[in-house]
Amino acid sequence: MSQIVTTEAGFLEQLKVFEGFARHMYLDTRANVTIGTGLLLASADAAVAAGLGFTQRQTGAPATDAAVRDDYDRVAGAPPARYPPSEYLPYTDLVASLAALNDELAARVDTARDDARAYDTRFDDYPASVRYGLLDLAFNLGRPGLLEYRRLRAALHERDWASAAEESYRYGVQDTRNQAVARWIRAATG
Repeated sequence: MSQIVTTEAGFLEQLKVFEGFARHMYLDTRANVTIGTGLLLASADAAVAAGLGFTQRQTGAPATDAAVRDDYDRVAGAPPARYPPSEYLPYTDLVASLAALNDELAARVDTARDDARAYDTRFDDYPASVRYGLLDLAFNLGRPGLLEYRRLRAALHERDWASAAEESYRYGVQDTRNQAVARWIRAATG
């Protein structure tokens, strides 16, 4: 069971657990080529253009664009629905820079925070655990998906944390993630 998240570092750590994390390419639950903490790579060209500092896993030598494309193509052609991401290691020769992946994640969390603020202008006034619960929803759903959670926003405006926790449920994510986010929101009740 995850702890109640009240810090940025704690949130990033928990997000990596929820989303999964790997320095090599893998297929996500929808068979999309992905890397890091849920970063979708839509094509081999996108993998090259992502600027993730790919290197050869065995030697540490910088990867060529052709090697990045080859890794992408092998992963894209691999059997789907393998978990954890390490199941895709045999299909890859490359790893991305940890610093580049962390920078990329921080940028996507900043975007999610902007989405959460657009969803609810009171976002910054909520207790930390509620903010991080809402931030997780924004990261996972994006702004358009989050905007559909009208009852959640109403409960947040009423500071009805118990109802907000119930309304935070998402389909398509693991139960442990839904339960954790609900606990974070509910923690504001004291």
